[in-house]
Amino acid sequence: MKNLFKIRTLFFTLICVFAWLPLLTGDYAQGQYLHLQKKNPTIEEMVSKISLDEVVRMHDIFVSFVNMNTFSDTVSNTRGVGACRRWIYSEFEKFSKASGGRLQVYYDNFEVNIPDRENLQELWGDSEKLRIANVVALLPGKTDNIRFIINGHYDTRASSGYDITSPAPGANDDGSGTVITMELARVLSQYEFDHTLMFVANIGEEQGLYGATHMAQNAVDEGWEIGGVIADDIIGNIIGGNGIINDSAARVFSQDPVDSKSRHWARYCKFIGEPYAPELKLNLVFRLDRYGRGGDQRAFVQRGFPGIRFTELNEYFAHQHGVNVDLVEFMSREYVTKVARIQAAIMASAGLAPRPVTMMNPSRDRSDYSTRLRWTHQTVETDVAGYRIFIRKTDSGYWQEIIDVGMPEKQTTTTGRGEDRREVEMYQVNLMHRSIDDYIFGIAAYDNQGNIGIVSTYEQPERNQ
Repeated sequence: MKNLFKIRTLFFTLICVFAWLPLLTGDYAQGQYLHLQKKNPTIEEMVSKISLDEVVRMHDIFVSFVNMNTFSDTVSNTRGVGACRRWIYSEFEKFSKASGGRLQVYYDNFEVNIPDRENLQELWGDSEKLRIANVVALLPGKTDNIRFIINGHYDTRASSGYDITSPAPGANDDGSGTVITMELARVLSQYEFDHTLMFVANIGEEQGLYGATHMAQNAVDEGWEIGGVIADDIIGNIIGGNGIINDSAARVFSQDPVDSKSRHWARYCKFIGEPYAPELKLNLVFRLDRYGRGGDQRAFVQRGFPGIRFTELNEYFAHQHGVNVDLVEFMSREYVTKVARIQAAIMASAGLAPRPVTMMNPSRDRSDYSTRLRWTHQTVETDVAGYRIFIRKTDSGYWQEIIDVGMPEKQTTTTGRGEDRREVEMYQVNLMHRSIDDYIFGIAAYDNQGNIGIVSTYEQPERNQ
């Protein structure tokens, strides 16, 4: 009897454990969110090349320019925004030479109105406009020009957004983001990717997202296809003004709605990045940015592109936007290096993975109560190995289950009406015991090296009662 009791107890214990397991992958335990089943050794190699020594070297030079206000000195070689801009360009050129010339470096020039001419008259006279520039390093893709963009802003500010003389080295805001962008350019330019990677040092963030707005509008006007934008801004501090110390996590902000492209891009960063850099967890925050504040990703999101912001877990507001307060001694450059490593994995994976699929609206099979999923995939990659179905309950912000469906047999379907009616190739799977009413489904492609693309979902159709 005692043995029978023990067996029954063990049996019911196992039932309880398995009953609770699904909860551990959802909102209840973000730290145990679904992870990769297979890592790419080449990406692991890239991550290992991110160097603390290089981060420190570049960061020391960045803060030496003292005040990099957008409207500060452009003539000096040792102080001001002009000197900093030319130095970033020269570093990108060195990386380009080391890459065999694959990395294309250029100034993205444009003009802005000078908003405070009275206080800036000594430097700029009666000029009404000022020519400024983003600094860009572009690594063209081998197979297509879908772009993944990472940026930090190299302008800094004191208490006033137009103080061009007081010390404002911007060690954290945004020397941290600029140096991460530069270090990724240094390492990733040594490799080739299917898709295009852009490394951008933006100008004018503090005065109103000047550089990001200019680039995002160019993207619209020139028809860029953007897979995702990462804005690194204030991502180097581990001691919060609230006294909390944490160097093991960073926040990632993404705009509503729950299945927006930005939200999928944020989920992708966590899912892909953490296995390659397990020393850093990404806390997904489901809003565009911190309350009442903003960053360069906003300019892209407002124009329909997927954009997210990385920032430190606990901010120290007294060390931001002041005279000589944003200093190296208030930062952890080891933490900056951790962020660079996880982002190297994200950008490399995105650059190598298959393009996103186009998911058609799912349907209900009334004969067997299954959910029918259909999708098309207009891809130029030749090494697509299969597809994975991502599943979550409707009240969860995180994918809770993955089903590998391999490479289903291609089928054809007719889309469009009238003259636009045409046949397209598509894939289809039926999921048993998964009611379309109770779950959200997504689909992503993967290649022979295990690189997984960004998850795509579908539009919720409007129906009459």
